[in-house]
Amino acid sequence: MQNAQEMATRIKNLAKLRKMSISQLLVNCGLNKNLLYTMQVNGYYPRADAIVKIADCLDCSVDYLLGRTDTSKTIHLSDELVDTVLDIYSKQTYEFISAKEIIQKPRPTAKDYFVMAANFDKIKEIYKKAAEFDGSIMSEDEYSALFKHFSHFNLGFYDASGYTLTPENYEKFLKVYEVYKKSFVSK
Repeated sequence: MQNAQEMATRIKNLAKLRKMSISQLLVNCGLNKNLLYTMQVNGYYPRADAIVKIADCLDCSVDYLLGRTDTSKTIHLSDELVDTVLDIYSKQTYEFISAKEIIQKPRPTAKDYFVMAANFDKIKEIYKKAAEFDGSIMSEDEYSALFKHFSHFNLGFYDASGYTLTPENYEKFLKVYEVYKKSFVSK
């Protein structure tokens, strides 16, 4: 969570974007006209109900005001769309694998992406589902060659092993991953 000054800055910027004065915003929310001043100068956090009122007036999420996301927009989905997505999801016989959860971005001192050895079965599952959905993607051997195995023994405390992907190979992986994502929602 960010500090009160940062929250006040987000509120001011969104109000300006919505062509609304701070006074107008606070009056519309039924809040004290000095609220932003006390946030900026005294580091005062408003009550939860006040934050909700401000978020509603600015048509943004409370998470955005609290600094938990950098996306100010809220998305309103119809019940019909939610039901359709849940219906499709419930028919899946396997759990969706998020690439962001199993592939680590390069550290500042490295250029390659990293996959822990424990996650490599998930990497193989992504290929299997993608190939079942679209047989024209690269061969399994080509896919496996994208990942370079390594093992590193560090001072006797632990054995680190896993797989690396060059940036070029990561881009090739993402093409297979796109097919995998399509396979997940197309059944």
